Amino acid sequence: MRYLFLFVSLVSTSVLASPFLVSDPSTEPSVDQCVYQDGVAAPVATPLVNGGCRIDLGPFSGGNHNLQVWFRSTLYGTDSAKVPFAASKPQAGGAGPAGLRIEQ
Repeated sequence: MRYLFLFVSLVSTSVLASPFLVSDPSTEPSVDQCVYQDGVAAPVATPLVNGGCRIDLGPFSGGNHNLQVWFRSTLYGTDSAKVPFAASKPQAGGAGPAGLRIEQ
């Protein structure tokens, strides 16, 4: 029974993982960062994962998001062209289920 609980816990954890925005790997060997900007917020630089971008969208607030995503080479101090990406995350809350009861 303990092993079943552990298996279900591991499976449910992977199912509830955050959505990620993922890119193809960069073809430039000097590129070492993925940078994204949500609207007019400050740009956020993250390290590359397997040569490409991997942006966790889970912490984003509910609503519409207009991202600009680009590669950066800190070695040469250059940026690639910015690529737009629009995403919408549902708002939390709202009306819950009505008329809950226990029946036999």
